[in-house]
Amino acid sequence: MNDSKRLKELSTACFIFLRRLDEIGGELTGKTGEKLALLSNYLETANDQARFFNLGVDYRNDDKDKLWNEIKSKLKENRNV
Repeated sequence: MNDSKRLKELSTACFIFLRRLDEIGGELTGKTGEKLALLSNYLETANDQARFFNLGVDYRNDDKDKLWNEIKSKLKENRNV
């Protein structure tokens, strides 16, 4: 497996984690919620930069909802995550 494929898989894993975190994020309040939001924003920014600079995906024009729907359908097929 080459490095760009590994990076894409890591980026996808980050994306899945962030989307799942968004689903439960509303349940967290106070300092814990604030800290989690800051970490989530940091991870999303780092992931966008990796995708932009290393995978050629322009995050400014990227349809993340479309990507999420594609990933969810694959996850359902594999019964994963």
